[in-house]
Amino acid sequence: MKLVEYGEMITLSPEQLLEIGMDELHRKQQVFAETARRIDAGTKPIEVFQAIQKDHPTEQSLIPDTAKNMEMIRQFVIDHRLVTLPSPSAPK
Repeated sequence: MKLVEYGEMITLSPEQLLEIGMDELHRKQQVFAETARRIDAGTKPIEVFQAIQKDHPTEQSLIPDTAKNMEMIRQFVIDHRLVTLPSPSAPK
């Protein structure tokens, strides 16, 4: 416990920390369940979670997907003339 006390300046007992963590876990689970109901009231929260996971990039595709999305954002900014590239104030 001294490591947590000195490293994190926490003086609570492990039991107190566990109780706080469990309370927060239950609160977050309730928030997720409420959000899942708003997304799809007829589906169980775990099924909503699994559906969301299908849209998330895999470890292998994360960087290429992110690069593609960044390029789409860059093109949107250029097309809508939100900024000029290069910026007029940029050194040449």
